[in-house]
Amino acid sequence: MKKITLLITLLTISFGFAQDLPYDFETSPVTADFEGFDGGVATVEAVGTAQAIGNTSVNLLKIVKGAGQVWAGAKIILDTPFDFSTKSNIEVRIFTTSPIGSKIEFKAEQNITAGATSGPKLAYTTKTGEWETLTFDFSGVTDTNLTALVMIPYLPGDVQGDGSEASTFYFDDIAQSETTPVVETCSDGIKNQDETGVDCGGVCNACPEISLPLDFSDASQLFTYDAAGHTGGSVALEGGKLRFNGNGHAYDQAYLDLTTPFSLIDNANNTFTVTMDPIDVPAGEERTHLIKASFAGGSAAGTQIEGKSIGSGEQEVTFNFGASGAEPWTQIVIFMDFGTDGANTINGKATDYLISSITLGADPASPPPPVASPPTTAPTAPPTRNAGDVISFYSEAYTSTGLNGVTWDNGADAVEENIASNNLLKITNGTGDFIGNEVANTDGFVNATDMTHLHADFWIGGDYVAGQVLKVKLSNHTGGSGETNSITKEIATLSTDAQNWVSIDLELGDDARERIAQVLLIYTNSGAAPSTVYTDNIYMYRAAATAGVSDNAALNVAMHPNPAAGVLNLSAANTIEDAIIYNVLGREVMGLNIDSNSAAIDVSGLSSGIYLIKYTVGNAVGTAKFIKE
Repeated sequence: MKKITLLITLLTISFGFAQDLPYDFETSPVTADFEGFDGGVATVEAVGTAQAIGNTSVNLLKIVKGAGQVWAGAKIILDTPFDFSTKSNIEVRIFTTSPIGSKIEFKAEQNITAGATSGPKLAYTTKTGEWETLTFDFSGVTDTNLTALVMIPYLPGDVQGDGSEASTFYFDDIAQSETTPVVETCSDGIKNQDETGVDCGGVCNACPEISLPLDFSDASQLFTYDAAGHTGGSVALEGGKLRFNGNGHAYDQAYLDLTTPFSLIDNANNTFTVTMDPIDVPAGEERTHLIKASFAGGSAAGTQIEGKSIGSGEQEVTFNFGASGAEPWTQIVIFMDFGTDGANTINGKATDYLISSITLGADPASPPPPVASPPTTAPTAPPTRNAGDVISFYSEAYTSTGLNGVTWDNGADAVEENIASNNLLKITNGTGDFIGNEVANTDGFVNATDMTHLHADFWIGGDYVAGQVLKVKLSNHTGGSGETNSITKEIATLSTDAQNWVSIDLELGDDARERIAQVLLIYTNSGAAPSTVYTDNIYMYRAAATAGVSDNAALNVAMHPNPAAGVLNLSAANTIEDAIIYNVLGREVMGLNIDSNSAAIDVSGLSSGIYLIKYTVGNAVGTAKFIKE
């Protein structure tokens, strides 16, 4: 009987101490002391190979999140209630291969249904694949009846675990610690003491004036990245611009508190213009951003509006609030669109935005519809080619298939007009931004397998609109049962291209094109599509029909100097009929009617770079590259 009593006493002492912090898991607590919930499984086990690096313990606690809820976790019941009066922190060592920024929640609860709770205390991982110490702040928790410690590790995006290693979290050395007294300073990043701003004013140095417009010329204009539950992004000043790096979520945000309030009360002062460069965004891809007018400290709800960028390259994006009241807003919040995947949460693209300026100005009046301005000249005439080396859909220079209209292009229509003794097509846009055509030969299609390039000439009949892109889409119908693949070639126009002939002349690539049955002409931009577009010389050709750089000697053509700064001299034994100069993007930048055996071509207006000159001598076409200094 004495032996039994002694054994019970020893067990009581052993388990009594095992259930209170600190936990090192060497002898206690054990697996049976933990209760997993909602898909969480907790075990105390030996330290594995990966977890042994940087950890000398023998045992640890492992929590695996499996099928269940996103808040799957585990809890343990203490013998003695928590006392946070002197030790208000709980520290824990943690190891996980889940991405940096994974949210970890600790809370203390009563061990009864619907009992009192400390509320969730959060910390975020800053490492992956190695140990780190996280601290959970329970200061201000005064309830002395909390005996349950609840641990919930979350996965990025608050998704359900799958039982894999990426859904596994290892814990060791859980202990309460004393709160370190906070020493208020002028460099702690907190508005305290008698400061009028963060670390400025009062006993600190005077606060800098921060007001619109912003040109990011000094550190006071640096926005603060707001994790909003998602860490990993950043903002930084770089070369007089604000670089915004996303953390892979659809929208990331950053804010700036102003010392001078702004109002959106009237049309004279209600539109933000953000000059930005969306780096590495595909051409033509639209991104939707938000600007929010709010109050410093987020003391009340604000008002926000959308603005859109297109592709890459520096551009102005406007955010028109309309009349939004006379509130003295003191905070700007920007939400940048980093794209989404199918789940609309994680993107994985490493897009950055470089923001040059943010201004607030007048509401731009709704621009009138662009005035249709017809061309007064014809586009550069195409070179002479052998019949087997060209397939033309529409051009007076070649025998063409012709094009028939369709009923599915939102009412767009095309009629033939004669301008400068040259027939061309005048397109009147419908409610979309394209016109569809069917190949009008007897077969209803062409086999373009042997063709290597696509050419088309465009004239936009109106003022330049930012983001204007011109495209030709060739629809291939293998087997005749509808589109099986397509080939789209495009150029982005410049403001200098307004009311000028612009050419697409690009390689077709390796895509199938044995049954081209439809041709779509697309003319999209950042605003309303142009009401009128003129087009001519829509054809495909085989580049092998032209003489390459190595064949210039055969045509007895000479070109000098190369590189050229001002004048490029072109000469031949026979008459050079014409010449066209293209940049490296295939855009025609200059067209010349020469009709002489020599020409001094003024290239001083071209930007520095590599160019291709294509010239016609008799029935042959030659090409040569030159460098403009």
